Amino acid sequence: QYSDEPTDEPTTLIVYPGVNGSGNLYDDDGKSFDYRGGITANKTSNVMMQWREAGRELTLRLIPITAPLRRFNVRLAGSTKVQTVTLGGNSDTTVVVRLP
Repeated sequence: QYSDEPTDEPTTLIVYPGVNGSGNLYDDDGKSFDYRGGITANKTSNVMMQWREAGRELTLRLIPITAPLRRFNVRLAGSTKVQTVTLGGNSDTTVVVRLP
């Protein structure tokens, strides 16, 4: 395995509930220092994630909107129930996942 090895597998996101939270998942090309110039189409992507405990909702927002297609398997810690969502490409750039 290596950092830019191609894969068709979705990225797995595991939510640890209890309080509200947020974070970012930033991907770059893994080879250059182009990330220093900020987010640019087809070279980097940033998935903004926000968990709202009261509604048990995870909002995923892909920036830039021209970023390549991304698939995620989302589940709660300790659960085996997985929800698969797709961002980018010809699909939505913002998705709200409701977890039980």
